[in-house]
Amino acid sequence: MIFPELFKPTAHLLFYSFAFGGTLFYSKVASIVAYRTLEREQFSELQNHMFPQLFRLETLAPIILAFTAPYNVQPGAYHCLIAAFASGLINLVALLPWAKKVKLERKELAKKFEGEELEKKDAPLKKSFGKVHLASVILNTVHIILMGTYGYCLTKALYY
Repeated sequence: MIFPELFKPTAHLLFYSFAFGGTLFYSKVASIVAYRTLEREQFSELQNHMFPQLFRLETLAPIILAFTAPYNVQPGAYHCLIAAFASGLINLVALLPWAKKVKLERKELAKKFEGEELEKKDAPLKKSFGKVHLASVILNTVHIILMGTYGYCLTKALYY
């Protein structure tokens, strides 16, 4: 029977496609469209709900792919998956809580102050949020590159 022989590689390829495509699409297309379309508060609310899911996917997908690979995984492919896992985990457990903390502090300031005083007190928090956002964008981009590289390894292994 041919079906069981094809199930594992098919499932692995489909899950890889979902994880890679979903991360790439949300990070580089959907988020940008949402940013340009939604009001600031709506966009912030959307990201507050989406990013935990995205970062969980970025963290769990490499583990699932490593354990379900339908081929003899070479060290280079494992290194890509380990680094992709690390980038997702850093976003999930370090950068996401940091960003949420800064956003909460900014909201609290906005309740207490306004005008120039608010701008003055908010400036360090804006700078802090900019740093965490930049770090997260870099990690997302690195994750996408690593998963794309794993896709190359997967294709090469399945093709040859």
